[in-house]
Amino acid sequence: MKKILLTLLLSLGFLGISSGGEVDTNTMKLKALKSCESCALFGADLSGVDLKDADLSGADLSGADLSGAYLFGADLSDANLSDAKLNKVNLVKAKLKRANLSGANLSDAQLNQAVLFDAILDGTVLVGINLSGAFLTKVYIGGLDLSGANLSRASLSEANLSGAILNRVDLSGANLSRASLSEANLSGAILNRVDFSGADLSEADLSGVNLIGANLIGANLRGVYLAKATLNNMDLSGVDLSYADLSGADLSGADLSGANLRGVYLSGADLSGADLSGVDLQNSVLNKTKFSRANLSRAILKDVNLSELNLNGANLKYADLTGANLNKTNLSKANLTGANLTGANLIGAFINSATFNRTTLCNTEMPWGNDDSGC
Repeated sequence: MKKILLTLLLSLGFLGISSGGEVDTNTMKLKALKSCESCALFGADLSGVDLKDADLSGADLSGADLSGAYLFGADLSDANLSDAKLNKVNLVKAKLKRANLSGANLSDAQLNQAVLFDAILDGTVLVGINLSGAFLTKVYIGGLDLSGANLSRASLSEANLSGAILNRVDLSGANLSRASLSEANLSGAILNRVDFSGADLSEADLSGVNLIGANLIGANLRGVYLAKATLNNMDLSGVDLSYADLSGADLSGADLSGANLRGVYLSGADLSGADLSGVDLQNSVLNKTKFSRANLSRAILKDVNLSELNLNGANLKYADLTGANLNKTNLSKANLTGANLTGANLIGAFINSATFNRTTLCNTEMPWGNDDSGC
């Protein structure tokens, strides 16, 4: 039927060299048949055209105007769409595998459930794009601006988004396992139920985000900015948070057992009821940090400044508090069984009902004076 239609159009003189060249010929062919595989359509005006389920695989659409076009379910695999105008285009469920979208404008475009495996997105404009449920596995989006985009439920495993601008982006339910997000800006992003397992978030900006329900197991959070973030009751066991900024963050009830917290900035953070067993908090800033009922058993707090903090009911069993400053610290009901307080300063500390069984006191400044009983 398609061959008959094409023959009819040719006989009527609508196609051919006289109609304006190869691109014009192919444009008319595409509109008539919704198929132009490997066609030359560079610079073509296809704005607003209905191309639902069209086969444009391998086509050269570089510089073409497809703004507002309807390409639902279209096949654009291996197509060249570099510098094309694709703003407000409908590419829902479209196939864009290995497509070249470098320099293209996809602002406010609809790509729900589109397949973009190995697509080239170098310099692509993606502001306000809808990629919910899209397949972007191993795609490189580094340094691009996706502000306000919808990436909910998108598959971005092993994708490279390092340095990308993702503020206010909806990533709820997205799969970012083993993805690279180093130095990315995710401030204000929606991150509930995101899978960040094994992802690299080093030095990324996640200030003010709510990560409840997110999976951060095995993630690299070294130097990450999580000021005022919500992380209560989360599983952060074994995670590298060294030199991260968690000032004012809510980590109450979180599992940080075995995490690397060396040099972390926890000023004003809430760690009440958190599991910090075995953590290294050396060189950390703990000004006004809340540790009430926290589990700090076997934690390394050597030379750490804990003065005037609330450690009421904290578990400090076998913790290394050598040289720590606990001046005026609230240690009421704290368990210091087996803890090492050699050279520590507890002058003015509140130790009502605290447990000191087998605690090492050597050159320790206690409320009653210098104590060398454990030397």
